[in-house]
Amino acid sequence: MEELLEMTLLQALHKLIKDEDLPLGSSAMWNLMLSARPFGSTLDVKRSKHKKLGAFFKAYGGKDGLLQLKEDKYSGDQVITGVNRGHELLREFRPYKASSMASRAEAAASPSPAGTAGTAGSDELVVEEVFRPGRELKGVLDALSIPLDHLFTAVEAGDAAFAYVQKEQLTCPSDPGSIQLDVTLCDALFKGIIKKGELFPSHLPKAELRAAFLRRCHPQCRISRGDNVVVKKGSLPTVSINTEKRQGNKKVTRIVGVESFLIDPSALASDCARRFAAACTTNELPGKTSPGEEIIIQGDVKEKVPPFLMDKYKIPKKYIEVKK
Repeated sequence: MEELLEMTLLQALHKLIKDEDLPLGSSAMWNLMLSARPFGSTLDVKRSKHKKLGAFFKAYGGKDGLLQLKEDKYSGDQVITGVNRGHELLREFRPYKASSMASRAEAAASPSPAGTAGTAGSDELVVEEVFRPGRELKGVLDALSIPLDHLFTAVEAGDAAFAYVQKEQLTCPSDPGSIQLDVTLCDALFKGIIKKGELFPSHLPKAELRAAFLRRCHPQCRISRGDNVVVKKGSLPTVSINTEKRQGNKKVTRIVGVESFLIDPSALASDCARRFAAACTTNELPGKTSPGEEIIIQGDVKEKVPPFLMDKYKIPKKYIEVKK
């Protein structure tokens, strides 16, 4: 896995990332790596010696490293600020032919229709919390040539706010830890929040800028599996698993909510039938807003389903709820 991760990082640096694209948060860099990975491969930093994304990028940092890094003091995220184009690894790297790389990158940029579920459970699942800017931020984003419908990670949102401060030279000369608010930034962060009769602030501590910017954004959830990408409003719902008694003392296990993770319920039902050697069916859930389908497995296997979903379909444990 270490060799695959390094090869994909070098491919992304060679083919997708220009110096003017920097700085990039680690999540943004990871998404570009997913677009650059060899066709048919799966990247999973947890299966490498690094275990965590930050540790992976740190392995290529340092004084003479491939990457110049800084740690975001608010989130702890590793931010890539520069690339050593003369580094031996990059100099000796020969980009591989990946005819599907461009189409994967386009697919990641263009969300699939909501509710479209992938059938390949082994495809890597990526779940990200992202933020859609509110209209209050339009003036700031226009100055940075960023469209209003752009989705930010928390780190990227802070980077955009600080990019505006740098562009407009708003750092307070007498106090480098403070920002002088111009009309655009002040309105973006505080218009509608300041009560009638109260004065708008003229300065803001830099430590509070990211939170103030995110307060004007709407939380979303971006889910990608292979080439399928879906963005949903709010936080991601969990997969619900419970058992029910039917026809006397017979028990069935019920699974609801897998569509949120780009899983085809029919494909999952077939996999469950093989895995648990039990009859499985799917039923449409009641409701007028296409709530999805439930998977019904004969027998009580509710304790066996979560590890199966985590192993085969890569659903994180925190998104699986087993009801007693």
